Amino acid sequence: MRTTLFLLLACSLLLTQAACHRQVAPPSPPPTLAPTQSATPVPSPTPSATLSYTQCAWNWATQPLPELSADLEDALQGVIAFPLEARAEAFGENCLDGRTNAVAYFAARETDFYITVHVEDLTDRERLGELAESILLVLLNGFPVQATPGPQPGIIALTFAAQAGELRLRFPWPEAEAALGEALHGAALLDALENR
Repeated sequence: MRTTLFLLLACSLLLTQAACHRQVAPPSPPPTLAPTQSATPVPSPTPSATLSYTQCAWNWATQPLPELSADLEDALQGVIAFPLEARAEAFGENCLDGRTNAVAYFAARETDFYITVHVEDLTDRERLGELAESILLVLLNGFPVQATPGPQPGIIALTFAAQAGELRLRFPWPEAEAALGEALHGAALLDALENR
């Protein structure tokens, strides 16, 4: 019986050892399918425009703004009964190309407004002040700085022309806002604008 038991034990050890050292074959890769479409062609790169720096010689300049001028004149004629002319122009600098001395581009700094109203009497300061107020309200409400070329507020040049002569007023945009903010009207507004 001992021999049988020994044989059984030896057989079980051999089977266990064989099971432990059994090599497992790696799984075979899944079958691959041939592509049904041809590969998408990759476009070759195309040359792109390169930005070049222009060496500038800066020169003060103005540029007319005909569309803005026409809009301003139309808006003013809607509230002023007298004949008038209105003009808007951008003030800034031309970039002159250092190699060719040609204007490469214009950089607007501000928009300036020039308005001439033909009146009958320059001595009626109350009436002239009322006209100035109407003009300033049209400018400030209809043509604000952020809606015109250039980041800075410009100047307003207002001329009242009559047969006897002219009354010329020239003041920065912020001064017009300040005068209206002080609730000045008529002759008092005209005096304030003259002294700005």
